[in-house]
Amino acid sequence: MDYLGGLTGTGPALPALLRAAMIKDAIASGVPGDIAKRAVNQVLIGAGYLTEQHNDDAEATIATFMKYRGVTAAALKTLRKAGFDQLVSRGLGAARDKSREMGNDLER
Repeated sequence: MDYLGGLTGTGPALPALLRAAMIKDAIASGVPGDIAKRAVNQVLIGAGYLTEQHNDDAEATIATFMKYRGVTAAALKTLRKAGFDQLVSRGLGAARDKSREMGNDLER
């Protein structure tokens, strides 16, 4: 329960963290701020829509993009090699621990 409390308790914050990082990088790469925001928003809205409509297995979706060996595959490969999955796991572990701590505080 502590894990699920931490996972669901993050709400839109984790996608917002990704959104902020993508926008910052786009701007640092020379994309005007308003265009960067619109582009990133559309990427995330589209991803959310596809997930809602198809509810596909996330790893299958990643594998599909990796097969193309294009720009998306290059980004995914680099992020995973840099420890993206482990960073997410550490963040969610911290959320779980905080959920447990908050539950213990209520019991006192």
